Amino acid sequence: MFILTVSEKGGQRSTFEFEKNEVTIGRMKGNDIVLPKGNVSKRHSKIVFQANAFSIADAGSTNGTFVNGRRIQGEQIITHSDKIYIGDFILQLENNTKAVNPGSGFNPEISSGYHPNPVEASSGLNPPVNPQIRESGFVSMDPSAINLPPTGAPRPPVNVPPVNVPPVNVPPAPTFNTPAALVIPPAPDLTTPDIAIPSESAEFEGLGNISSASLNFDVGLEKPTGPRNIPIFVDPLEDNFNEELQKLHAKVIQALLKDIKLTSLPKSYPVPKGDVTKFTASVNKAFVAVNCGTHKAELETLVLAECIGLGPIDALLNDPEVLEIFVHKYDQIFVRKSGNLIRHRSCFATPEFLNLSISRLFGAQGEATQHLTLENGTQICVTLPPLSEGPVVAISKPRKIKSSFDELVADKTISASAANFLQNAVAAGKSILVTGPKNSGRTTLISALASELRNGFRTIAIEDASDLSLPEFTIRFKNNSSTNVNPIEAALQMHPDRIILDPCNTKNSYAWVNAISSGTAGSIASIFGTTTSDALGRLESMVLLGEDRLSARGVREQISRAVDVVVVLNRTEKGFRTQQISEVSGVDFDSFRTQDVFYYRSAGQTGRLHPTCYVPSFYEDLKHSGFEVDFNIFRE
Repeated sequence: MFILTVSEKGGQRSTFEFEKNEVTIGRMKGNDIVLPKGNVSKRHSKIVFQANAFSIADAGSTNGTFVNGRRIQGEQIITHSDKIYIGDFILQLENNTKAVNPGSGFNPEISSGYHPNPVEASSGLNPPVNPQIRESGFVSMDPSAINLPPTGAPRPPVNVPPVNVPPVNVPPAPTFNTPAALVIPPAPDLTTPDIAIPSESAEFEGLGNISSASLNFDVGLEKPTGPRNIPIFVDPLEDNFNEELQKLHAKVIQALLKDIKLTSLPKSYPVPKGDVTKFTASVNKAFVAVNCGTHKAELETLVLAECIGLGPIDALLNDPEVLEIFVHKYDQIFVRKSGNLIRHRSCFATPEFLNLSISRLFGAQGEATQHLTLENGTQICVTLPPLSEGPVVAISKPRKIKSSFDELVADKTISASAANFLQNAVAAGKSILVTGPKNSGRTTLISALASELRNGFRTIAIEDASDLSLPEFTIRFKNNSSTNVNPIEAALQMHPDRIILDPCNTKNSYAWVNAISSGTAGSIASIFGTTTSDALGRLESMVLLGEDRLSARGVREQISRAVDVVVVLNRTEKGFRTQQISEVSGVDFDSFRTQDVFYYRSAGQTGRLHPTCYVPSFYEDLKHSGFEVDFNIFRE
């Protein structure tokens, strides 16, 4: 007979007694020990007692069997001090004694040289066993309640009366029952080809410094919830402002206002063609009084645009390389080109001309914040006093993002292995949540994911701006519609196969989560966040804000069933990169249970997206369904 303890990550614990020489372990019923988790294979491994020794062998599992942090390649001898890691579980032999037949008179406690009662030991009777050790099911273990010394403790003489028994010095509880004294196995050899070895170490409270190689396996310890090495990215600012041009600009405006009054300038936009001819003559007259030299042609266009249009904003709206325009003050205009923030070379001549341009767009509205969407999809947001010191303008231009995974791999935005995994996730109908800070490439990655949807899938995309590059069979809905109709609820009436949401907000987050359980599994959405846990927590908060009748626990469980994969992106000086890819496998108490599949690890000024050796649970199902899947992408 021998005892096997099973500890689940999170503190649950169970004990099993066996009077057989072979014990099977797996996810499905029929095994001697059933571990019902997705990262445990149907037939995972087996423990065998033979020739007075215990050994363990892997049964061809997907995620492997580990002993003391090392993945076993064949049959391996184990003792009571060894820890066996299978998925989210730790297994350990409590008494490494030889198997016996019932009724043989063999007592493991007496055989080991220790008995809590020497009189009972002398009579050969079996003593009562601590019920906490023999109890079936998960129990909360109190280390102080376990009074078993290690094997080999001296046995008191048989003929000593009970009253004269000297006190027995009971050693402390075994270390494997005391969480604060866990013995962490040494880090695996860096040359081992089956595992990915990170370059840094993780620090856990009460455990000291642990080699982060153990983080690649499910060893029952809490992993870091997100990347610890994401740098704070600051936009590089390029100052192209031309002070000489601004001084000449101010002189020309002064000369112009001597000929016409500011109140006589048109208030509509765009202005009639007749007004263009009328004010062109006045502008030319102003240039006669000011010698602008080589800047004359540029200033003529700029001054005329201030008289009848939006000033310097007009030329920027027509520049295809400019993606965003920011007006902080009348003399501070910034633009974003190719991901870089640049101070524009020109500006408005006076604050009055900035106010005039805003009134041409919005009219005489008095709101502190005003929004406008032009016919081509350009979004304009203006903030006015008293909310801000002066008018502040933010303009976002639409852009058709055409991207594929081949292009992302070529740009080193994502590794070839991670791209292959996401392609298979789309093919398997897994719902994907893409997260990252602003301008981190979320829309670009969603376009690449959408390109993997095969013909025949009816897809509805719900967007703030028509930026996504989508297949021809995709229907587009507006996410920021002024109506009270929820776009996702309207989309469900069309019976789509997939729903793409960019981005999630408080109004539609619960509708998207609920839609997945209504037959649109395999949908894609984006949300702001910096880590997997941050994105899932933000989604949970949005759902609760939009649906206050729901319980937090219920929302968390529903999100864990809806979202299968989370992809985290991060901004860099050269664009963006994939920071983390995780699988969502359920809920543990008050937190989401996630497993990192790929993780970006920095090495000096560079880095690489590494696999963590974890194989997602749906990959085994893909293989059995006839898909050609490559399990080597999860190894270094």
